[in-house]
Amino acid sequence: MLDAVEKLRRSVKYIKISQARLQLFQMSMNTANIRLNYLPSKDVATRWNSTFLMIKSGLPFRPAFEDFATLDSHYVDCPSPEEWSQLAAMKDFLAIFYKSTVDLSASKYPTSHMIFKIMKNIEHHLLASRKSPNDHISSIVEPMLTKFYKYWEEMKVFAAVVHVFDPRSKMSYVEFKLRDKAESQEVAAVEIENVRTALYSWYKQYITDSESEKQNQKSKNIDQNNDIICTGEVEDDDTQAFRQHLARTKGIGSTSAPTGELDLYLQEHNLEVPPKSNFDLLEWWKVNALRFPTLSQMARTALMIPATSVASESAFSASGRVLDDFRMSLNPNTLEALICTQDWLNADNTDGDDKYDDV
Repeated sequence: MLDAVEKLRRSVKYIKISQARLQLFQMSMNTANIRLNYLPSKDVATRWNSTFLMIKSGLPFRPAFEDFATLDSHYVDCPSPEEWSQLAAMKDFLAIFYKSTVDLSASKYPTSHMIFKIMKNIEHHLLASRKSPNDHISSIVEPMLTKFYKYWEEMKVFAAVVHVFDPRSKMSYVEFKLRDKAESQEVAAVEIENVRTALYSWYKQYITDSESEKQNQKSKNIDQNNDIICTGEVEDDDTQAFRQHLARTKGIGSTSAPTGELDLYLQEHNLEVPPKSNFDLLEWWKVNALRFPTLSQMARTALMIPATSVASESAFSASGRVLDDFRMSLNPNTLEALICTQDWLNADNTDGDDKYDDV
């Protein structure tokens, strides 16, 4: 398969090395009745996304390359029929990884809620690829699955919990994906319960922390008021008894159903949004903050986390280190902050979209 990629790489370079060859290739395009407004794109060997795009853009030109081989005797790198099939298989295999990297590397909208869906789709893709008729693909899947599960096992519960904060799917999608192609329904039930337990535990802890913070703030306000207003009035027994009553009954309404807000959110129907509409997840939580005050704060906390700390241009790169000796001496936290900030600032310049060479 690597030979097929190398042949296509040399073929693309060959037709673009001179205007005469390019014109001859365009004649072959006309002969093959190819009416595309772009040419196969060249790749960079250290950037796997550019290799994927080269394969994707080059496959429709197979008839033109084959015709070009009959017109130019010096052109000897036209892939064979078997190699074209290998290239097509590689394109299909890599497509999900390319799209997933682009989606998760976005920086202008929340991405953390997308992790669960994307990673489960990748898992199913890898499991299905173990039975690929292409020997090269089936041989590399097992090592990929080993590395995949090494990282996924540590974060899948977190990813599922964050996904629940998408009102379009909530727990329904999590349950669907955990049951779909599960080892057994018993295993799926345990995983679903783990997600639900983690979600409710975080919710209860969030309420506890919020109440503690409110009490601390209230104590500060009372102290400030006592410093400002001092009437010299002495509390009588009735006033003291009333204050004790307030202390005993305070919060009864809110603590009698400590998970009521979360229960209500999960019990409501999933939000129906037209396909391909520009749904603003953060705006939805902002609008519904009065209905779900605690959940909206939790959503803001969960959704602010980027799915990846690098932009797509870094994720796609397979090149060597990008840090000089001076920067290597920086504090790790400072270094991480600088790299993340650089990636986010350069997000507009990333090559996440498909880009082919114009004719």
